Amino acid sequence: HQHDTLICHTEADLTLSPEAEDFVQVNGPVNQQMIAQAMQWLDPQPQDVIADWFAGLGNFSLSLARRAAQVHAVEGVASMVQKAHSNAQAQGITNLHCVHLDLSDEQQVQQALGGQFTKMLLDPSREGAAEVCQQLASTAIQQVLYVSCNPSSFTRDAGYLMNAGYRIEKISLIEMFPYTRHLEVMALFSRLSDAGQ
Repeated sequence: HQHDTLICHTEADLTLSPEAEDFVQVNGPVNQQMIAQAMQWLDPQPQDVIADWFAGLGNFSLSLARRAAQVHAVEGVASMVQKAHSNAQAQGITNLHCVHLDLSDEQQVQQALGGQFTKMLLDPSREGAAEVCQQLASTAIQQVLYVSCNPSSFTRDAGYLMNAGYRIEKISLIEMFPYTRHLEVMALFSRLSDAGQ
């Protein structure tokens, strides 16, 4: 019995093909709006090297890779990393590097942050991205776009980012599932311009 592949359009001509056990945003139109807003806010430029962490199947990665020089996608679920990679290649995207790492592990995060990233997109699960946010102080990353599905871990991580020298430039709520308590928060954090450097 053959399963039809589910095709999710993330942007006009970009798609993901999730399987039953993969995590994907089920509300298609809202997800497309979310991606459009993320691209507008983070404003990836041809010279940018972008870290897209907690990348899943590449919901944001593909769109980032279309616009930036290089995208470094990190995901903790190995099977999704492999799929993200083959999906990007199938769509002719060659500047997306997919890596399997545990982003709650201090040393793995430290090593991965060694790259020369200009911008970062974080879309963690409910646990948030504590380890990553605490380590951003020692990087040159100018902007962090954080997409959160959990206000309490977001509040904690926003505190870490502010301690690391970022401030919130823009923030919005996205109602992914109307009539439920689920809200996505999208926030753009920017480095204070050369404060005390």
